[in-house]
Amino acid sequence: MKKLVLIVVMAISFFLLFPVSWRIGQRFFTRPFNKKFYDPILLVCRDHVEFRLWHELGGSEPASALGEGCTLQVTPERQRWVEEVVPQMKSPGDSSWTVRVKQLGENRQWIDLELLGDGIAGMIYEVRGNEITPLNSRLTGPEGQLYVLVVNLLLWVAIWIVVWGIRPWVVRVSIHK
Repeated sequence: MKKLVLIVVMAISFFLLFPVSWRIGQRFFTRPFNKKFYDPILLVCRDHVEFRLWHELGGSEPASALGEGCTLQVTPERQRWVEEVVPQMKSPGDSSWTVRVKQLGENRQWIDLELLGDGIAGMIYEVRGNEITPLNSRLTGPEGQLYVLVVNLLLWVAIWIVVWGIRPWVVRVSIHK
């Protein structure tokens, strides 16, 4: 019974580490902004969301060129709606869109927009009003997911080595009490 519990705990711990592994692993395919990469920008309109490419916007656009009622800003009131709508947007093949928006101030935000499929393509940028400042590009093929898996495996092994290493010490301390 103890072995079964240990196996279950080890398996659960492996899967619980994936969010941390994702944060660490994505650094392998996050690079300084490169105009040659696929570079989607989020455009929020009154009743829908759409994507434009960095090259189409040229980096900074007056509000009139974006379309009536459209903006590059994701207002705090509409952030949840945008984060729910973006994954449902049409994407090529079996891929899907993800977006993370971090409000940095009243008219300033950090946006991470990615297309996840056999690989990852996207852009991290900052928006101030209707001005875009590109920060990073994301691009990797299927091996990008392997980076995350390898990081997860290494973290998991390291944690369990530490657990098994301190176990004899904990047993000795509990016996002496």
